[in-house]
Order: sequence, then structure tokens, then C-alpha cells
Amino acid sequence: MIRKILAVMLIMGVVGLIVVGVMLKRGEGVDEAGLRILATSFPAYDFARAVVGDDGKVEMLLAPGAEIHDYEPTPQDIIKIQESDVFIYTGGESETWVDEMLEGIDSGRIKVIRMMDLVELMVEDEEGGEVEYDEHVWTSLRNAIVIVGVLRDELIELDKNKAEDYTNNAKSYIEELQEIDGEIRNLVKRGKRKEIVFGDRFALRYFVEEYGLDYDVAFPGCSEQTEVSVKTLTSLVDKVRELGAPVVLKNEMSNNGIAETIAGEAGVEVLEFYSGHSMAPEDFRDGVTYVEMMRRNVRVLERALY
Repeated sequence: MIRKILAVMLIMGVVGLIVVGVMLKRGEGVDEAGLRILATSFPAYDFARAVVGDDGKVEMLLAPGAEIHDYEPTPQDIIKIQESDVFIYTGGESETWVDEMLEGIDSGRIKVIRMMDLVELMVEDEEGGEVEYDEHVWTSLRNAIVIVGVLRDELIELDKNKAEDYTNNAKSYIEELQEIDGEIRNLVKRGKRKEIVFGDRFALRYFVEEYGLDYDVAFPGCSEQTEVSVKTLTSLVDKVRELGAPVVLKNEMSNNGIAETIAGEAGVEVLEFYSGHSMAPEDFRDGVTYVEMMRRNVRVLERALY
């Protein structure tokens, strides 16, 4: 984390004069191309894209497939943020660099939206009197609905001429989210089991808490660990057998092999479950949305609970 902060400080010194130049060229108000929106992560990007539609430009700062936990901003990234009308980020431990960066630029003319400020947070860790909150707020469909609603309102405030479009776009997207939310609740209610086994890091606390699921995992949260103990591995294999679970779950794009080891020992299948933190480059190119990710999760959850 110290390395990230030092990198941001160095970058701010490099881009300071460039940013001033950019600011001098910027006009006031929204131009004909619409709002320029920049998001750090895929969920924020997709929520904004859904609300804006064709009435603005939405970009994602991190490349598809990038590891957000190890990300360090470049001078070009800082300039992109400064040039945007709206900057959306999640907050939390993975994006401490954003808070440091925002202190060093003129963010007064940029609408900054931090998704962790919009919903009720869950404590991930409490050590030495310092509370660390789980940042994966979008994994709950109910949280996603709240966030989309706030984005709609904030964008309308910035560009009232597009209020009707933003309202209609958000309404359609929220209806899709509500439909999926209902499907998941019905699956959990009717399922044979209420517990999932995750042979991976675990970014889904908001999800499982929202839908009343229990869980057993290889690593808590977005742990930096890459090796699982024999005790944990044995316990997870035993849990799969005890539950009669037909699948072991892993994160999208995960390649640590732990889920495969557990599944192999227990004689079951491995399926991907989408946290949505990032996405595979091919999915991004194909226009896969957060909604599509959650629909995939519904199909996987049906396999896991029945």
C-alpha cells in the first residue's frame, strides 16, 4: 500500500502542469457529446453505461481482466480522471490510491461518486481498533439497484436536458435487476441446501447475506494468500461430501486450482461464479453486462442448491 501511495505522489508531481493545461482548455457545462464518465471498475462502468445509454461517453479506467488489488495509476490515468465530468469508484482498501490522488487534483469541477458511500457496509476486518469494510458492495442485487438509482439522480442533476432518457434507462435496468433478485430469492427458498462451497477467494459476503446463504471458503475476502492449508482443503472436501453438493464454486478468471483440487477429491464439478469485480477481455469485447453476469450466476446457483 505504501508503494501505491508513493507512486501516486510521484505521478501527481509529473502531471501537475499537464492538468493545469487541460483545465485551461476546458469549457463549462455539458457539451453536445454529453457527459464524460470514467469508472474504475466494471460494476461502476456498467451501471453508468446503462443509465447514460447513447447520451454520453462512459469509459472504464482499468483494462478488462486487470487485477484491481495490485493496480497503480499512470500519469495518463490521472489526466483521464481530471478530464472527466463524472468519476465513479468503489472505495475501500483496493482503491486507497484514489483517495490520495483526489487530494492532489482540482476535483471541485468533477462529480466524484464513491459507491461505498451509497449503501450500508459490512465489516470485513477489525484489527488494532481500525475497522476495514468489505468493498464488494455491488454483489448484492439490492445494493446494485440503490447505486443505479443514485447514479440516475446525480446525472440528471448534471444534465437536466437528458432527465427523461436517464430516468427511462435506469427504470429498464432496475427492472432487470429486480427480476434477477426475485429469481435468486425463489431459488434459495426452494433449494435443497442453503450452503455453498467456494474453493477460492471470497468477494460475495453482500450476496450471501442478502439471500440468506451459508458458505465455506478457501480464503476469506480478497486474501493475498495463494496456498491453502491441508487442514482447510480437507475440511472443504468433507463439507462438499456432507452437503451432497454437486459443485464447487470459483471466481471468474481464477486459475489457482484449489477449486479443481477440492472437486477432484469429492468427485464433483467446478463452476464459475461471477463477483463482477472485473471481467475477461473477451466478455468485455462481446458486450457482456452486469445483468448477464448475474443471469449466469442464477444458472450456477440453481446447480449448486439443487
